[in-house]
Amino acid sequence: MPHAFTPNAYTRKTALIPALPRFLNFRAKSLLRANLLAILALALSFLLSDFPRNRATLALVFPPCLAILGTAEAVRCMRPTWDLYHASVIISLLMDVMVLTLVLFLLLWPYFRWFL
Repeated sequence: MPHAFTPNAYTRKTALIPALPRFLNFRAKSLLRANLLAILALALSFLLSDFPRNRATLALVFPPCLAILGTAEAVRCMRPTWDLYHASVIISLLMDVMVLTLVLFLLLWPYFRWFL
């Protein structure tokens, strides 16, 4: 008696793995994900440091890690040939360096107040 539906490897994979947006696939290069990680790190560092008062807290170690991940993701998007996408990646890298500098400043400033 033949079966009406015979499951194979393809139907099992598609049934178990939901479809995700492309920028959530960590195996694919994504400049959007790099920029989102950097902006998330900046916003998180402002929230955790309680910016105008600049609280010293150990939780401020996580935003630099996110900023470094965003920078690494942007470096992954580099192409060997020059085009407008390559220029946008370079601008994104400059933004990542500025975000990383600001996040590290918010991390270290409460500990160096005695220096002034």
